[in-house]
Amino acid sequence: MASRSLNARRAAIIPRKQRPSSALFARKSGTQVAGDLTDLGCPDCRGVLAVREEGRQGHLTFVCSIGHAYSGESLISSKEGQLEDTLWSAVELYQEVALLHHEISERMRADGGRRIADAYQRRAKRATALASDLREMIGRDAPAGGEHGKR
Repeated sequence: MASRSLNARRAAIIPRKQRPSSALFARKSGTQVAGDLTDLGCPDCRGVLAVREEGRQGHLTFVCSIGHAYSGESLISSKEGQLEDTLWSAVELYQEVALLHHEISERMRADGGRRIADAYQRRAKRATALASDLREMIGRDAPAGGEHGKR
């Protein structure tokens, strides 16, 4: 049962459309890549990835139309890296938003606009709290490979 075919695992891969295993995924260079199209984007170029099974063990290989290729494990690692980078970008943006709201709040308060200043200050506090929440979430996350041996 350990060597189930790609067809048996197809639901986990989420192909865009069902195609015969002999169907080809055309590259821009004129060459072709065998495999079923997925709903997964290439970590390097955001092109659509095709997936195929290789070898007797049925290892998955993902290839985009440019030719970037990944094993299942390397694709997971790349996607998790993208996710972490995106979350850190969100933390940075929340911090910048907090700084801007705080600055505008101080200026409004100095000009006598207390009500508007309070609104900006509330938004600054909210942005700071959300940045903190994201930091905690990033700190709690661990890649699947880091969980080996835990049960």
